Amino acid sequence: MEAERKTEELVHEFLLQKPAFLASWGMTTEGLKPPVPQITYREFIPGVPLVVPSELTTPEGQTIRANAIYNSIFARQKADFEHFVYERLQIPRNASAVELAQGIKDFLRSAVEGTRKMANFIFDSFPHQDGFSLIPEMASWLLNQYLVNLPSHREVMER
Repeated sequence: MEAERKTEELVHEFLLQKPAFLASWGMTTEGLKPPVPQITYREFIPGVPLVVPSELTTPEGQTIRANAIYNSIFARQKADFEHFVYERLQIPRNASAVELAQGIKDFLRSAVEGTRKMANFIFDSFPHQDGFSLIPEMASWLLNQYLVNLPSHREVMER
């Protein structure tokens, strides 16, 4: 009987202190939780992650959202790419991905061919002759081979 009475007292005391215990427990556990960083993950270059805070503070104290910066840069890059593809390369806007890739590939080939033609034109336009260059290793070898057989300064002066 005594044991039952003690158990009932403990239960009653626990129920009285339960709200304070839960509040204290909640503050303690909240303080122990790791902070969840407010970051954004983007990839300007596929496979190269860019992790930055979601919000940035300017030197003037203004708050700027990183997503707005990313979207602005992405929009500008996309506009530049579309201008290059549709205006410069004259690829139709309704071209398939294969046609788009082929148009870019053709441009790159023509750029390489054009560079080769320009280099040949430059070389053909300026007179040139065969040249000779002496690399340091060859100069050292020649000096070692022939320096042994050269007369000394004193021998030359005595002649």
